[in-house]
Amino acid sequence: MDEPILLNKPLGLTSLQALTAWRESHPQWRDVKMTYAGRLDPMAEGALLIIHGEALHRQKDYQRFTKKYEATVLFGVATDSFDVLGKIKHQTTAIVESQRVEQYLDNLPSEITMPLPPFSAYRLRGRPLFHWFLKNQLKEEEWPQRIHKFSDINSIRVETISTAELISEITHRLSTVTAPLRQSEIKEGWRQYFTKSSFSRYTLVSFTVTAGSGSFIRCLANKIGKDLTGAGILLRLRRTAVGPYTID
Repeated sequence: MDEPILLNKPLGLTSLQALTAWRESHPQWRDVKMTYAGRLDPMAEGALLIIHGEALHRQKDYQRFTKKYEATVLFGVATDSFDVLGKIKHQTTAIVESQRVEQYLDNLPSEITMPLPPFSAYRLRGRPLFHWFLKNQLKEEEWPQRIHKFSDINSIRVETISTAELISEITHRLSTVTAPLRQSEIKEGWRQYFTKSSFSRYTLVSFTVTAGSGSFIRCLANKIGKDLTGAGILLRLRRTAVGPYTID
């Protein structure tokens, strides 16, 4: 049996960039056919499971693994990507009471039907969703719906972050991205947003969660923000496990 390889993907890299960098540092693997059992977005880090050899014939089995995450949601702003690496759509109040957040998460259904994020590799009409979105050929009502499965939401921590700290973190996160993903427009959008914003602090909620195959934490963050304050995005995401494969 060809044992999968577990990479610890750094922040800012696409899954392909992470795999390519690993190949370059392991010359004996350069010509071996490989793929991942579940991508990670550039703004996410952590466990990226790579399969090869005979395991490629069982790719769907690996893709069905549940995945565990550490996530942080930022309230008060919405983007078209549901995370930091997106254009700002609108803003709302940035503060929400911790009791409301905790009660909401405690009562969150384990299965939620939500549209997929427009910036995803899900294929529609033979192309990834983001292809149609960037061409303004994907209306919101056309976004494919999916049942997202979440369980074991634990270690809930609600806190606030100052605007200065948030600007510093977002600036750093965007600076790690090297793939051409609209960075100039996105950075300018955040600059304009913070120039006009009157908020001195923002509420964050962090938690651990187990997600079923094909379930997007970005979608969950978008829903949490929309339901509690009208807007929210995924600020941080670290995948800690893919099935039985875990990162310390």
